Amino acid sequence: MPFPDDLRPASFRGAGFQIAVAGVDGLGRRAQVHEYPNRDLPFAEDLGRQTGRFDFDAYVIGTSYAQSRDALISACTAAGPGQLVHPTLGEQTVVCIECSLIETSRDRDMAVFRLGFVQSGENRFPAPSPFTADLLDSQADTSAGQVRDTFAAGFSVSLTPQWVTDSATALLGRAVDSVAKALRDVPKAQGTALASIQRAIDSIASTAATLVTTPATLAAELGAQIRSIVTVAARPLEAIGALEVLALFTEDAVPTGTPSREREALNQAALIALVQRLAGVEAARAAADAALASYAEAVALRDRIAEMLDALIAAAGDAFQDDDLSSLRDLRAEAIRDLTVRAGELARIQDFVPAATVPAVVIAQRLYGDGERADEIVTRNLIPHAGFVPGGEAIEVLSA
Repeated sequence: MPFPDDLRPASFRGAGFQIAVAGVDGLGRRAQVHEYPNRDLPFAEDLGRQTGRFDFDAYVIGTSYAQSRDALISACTAAGPGQLVHPTLGEQTVVCIECSLIETSRDRDMAVFRLGFVQSGENRFPAPSPFTADLLDSQADTSAGQVRDTFAAGFSVSLTPQWVTDSATALLGRAVDSVAKALRDVPKAQGTALASIQRAIDSIASTAATLVTTPATLAAELGAQIRSIVTVAARPLEAIGALEVLALFTEDAVPTGTPSREREALNQAALIALVQRLAGVEAARAAADAALASYAEAVALRDRIAEMLDALIAAAGDAFQDDDLSSLRDLRAEAIRDLTVRAGELARIQDFVPAATVPAVVIAQRLYGDGERADEIVTRNLIPHAGFVPGGEAIEVLSA
């Protein structure tokens, strides 16, 4: 089939050439074909358009062919993209990836080229999107370390009467009991090694008199057990509930008036703050892993964590070193950022009123095209029987 007479003159970067054969590849789409066991039909995942490639069997001819030849070679070897005039597709921004030349003694006024071009596109990079949960977890590590350091700097039984040590030992015992209760109350994940955790708690209780003489070790061991509330919990939200209770740990203030009484009060404040603040830190850490189904749930959790940390920051007095307050503020900011970002990706809760009593699977299929989401509707609305969702009554459903 001959070429039509109205083809546009081919050129690259203004260097013209004649064509013998012109081809275009990449008019289809890229796809990743997924094949599954025991399924006859695959799934072809669309990955976008293919990269357009333009190939030419080209030539320059005539008594001045050498100048045309050199101009085309210069155009093809120049750096960066250039403008290609395609005979039928018009102007394209391309990069030359192939340029081969043949000259023969028989055709002394002619040079034959094999040319290949690909679309250059744009050098566009995705906007950076930090993994906010990782940043929150990292800040939790930093904050926990600062809380422990502050405790170690503010707690001491050195050169004090024995009763000051005894008071600190008794207080540590009560703190350990509070941590143990939180661990008992949180629903555990299957397979949790509770025996080793219980041994660690018993060890703190049995060595309390020694631990109060080494504040850094005390903080590390007690902190590990508070952290275990998160690691053993069946779900992060349940761990957060237990930690909220633990963050309320407190004691009646001891009387002051003598140096020894002042030291007893400082130790009490330091130990109470250690428990409360580590509970807040671990609650924020758990929030990073919480499975959230809706925008409203994410916002509610964000407010919970922010209020918890706000209370700890506001409660800080000047009775002991408070260098960790800036770290807690940073933790609060990371928690708010993480939960705000995640909230923006979640569905909203909205009301839906079935016209008649129908099975939950019918509603799920109608709203989402997925009957398997019927359990979600039943659970969210505490519907007694999945086969009978009452008609005429509003239920909560997710927007998507």
